[in-house]
Amino acid sequence: MARLLKLGVYDAAYLHCFYRDRPALVGAPYAEQHTALIADRAASSDFWTAALTRRGYATCDLIANAAPLQARWAIENGLAADCETVFAVTAAQVAAFAPDILLIADYSTFTPAYLRQLRATCPSLRLIVGWCGAPYRDLTVMREWDIALSCVPEIVDEFRAAGLDTHHVDHGFEPRILKQLAPPDSASVAFSFIGSVWQRDGYHRGRAALLARLVEETPLEIWSPSGDTRSRRRRWLDRLRGTPQVPALASPDRPPLYGLAMFATLRDSHVTFNSHIDISPRSASNMRLFEATGVGACLLTDRRDNLSELFADGSEVVSYGCADEAIEAYAWLADHPAERAAIAAAGQRRTLADHNFDRRAERLDAILGAAL
Repeated sequence: MARLLKLGVYDAAYLHCFYRDRPALVGAPYAEQHTALIADRAASSDFWTAALTRRGYATCDLIANAAPLQARWAIENGLAADCETVFAVTAAQVAAFAPDILLIADYSTFTPAYLRQLRATCPSLRLIVGWCGAPYRDLTVMREWDIALSCVPEIVDEFRAAGLDTHHVDHGFEPRILKQLAPPDSASVAFSFIGSVWQRDGYHRGRAALLARLVEETPLEIWSPSGDTRSRRRRWLDRLRGTPQVPALASPDRPPLYGLAMFATLRDSHVTFNSHIDISPRSASNMRLFEATGVGACLLTDRRDNLSELFADGSEVVSYGCADEAIEAYAWLADHPAERAAIAAAGQRRTLADHNFDRRAERLDAILGAAL
């Protein structure tokens, strides 16, 4: 039985909100905190490890930058109280679990020197596998990985051209989420966008331009950690149009959404909007494709060369090629509720059948097995 440890890093703003809303968890036993964080379904939660457990792996899921969680592990395991959380505690956790495989879900936190340290101090470790699905500065850390994974075909091509052993693995949806969501909110959302809008090279300049049009010509509501929304529309539009980098500010009436709260808002949306990151100009590749369809939202997404490999355009999702097409498509969906509901239902059936994490784990298992 292979032993796999997933080393994750959660969004810092999410962790702040999580512990702010659950003050009793700070100082609670490690197992209690860990269970609560995993159950909130932020980031990739335990989606990969649970699916791999069902395939016979022994797994462990770490949230390396959850300071109260990691501080509690240090206390319970006799580490110094002032032990540096992300690196020293995590290194001790890796050594304690003694994995064969280390799956790194964050490519920017764990340095090459740190990965070399883990190899030296954890003799059981046979494979370091890393995931990259966003812009990166250079390949220094990736060269410490034995295997690179990405959901973005363009990144896969770049990594392979640089000589890295790289595999394309799509994101997926975890059906357990559906059982955790509260009943639908009667105050449904006509048109939603949930996501970041960072105007940096490789990130969301194209998305920003689209949103600038949509918030003026449709009832689009935006939940984002990187900008204001409708109640401060002019400032938001000014940022979308001209500011080189959107600051990390959230509107008081439309705060960023994470985990179950995000999935609930997607489900309660008549239509939800998707736009891919700039480094994926040809390929449909992001998480929202599967998160939105998985909870039963009608997805309006940007047209990509491989979209037909994932969904039937027009019957399982609806695509657009430019802002004008997106506005026209939304208007049609708003005026045709029966057809919209049929598209949403078909998209959900497709995701639950073909894009769940058991299917993704089958592919990842084959990659890991061949490497071992």
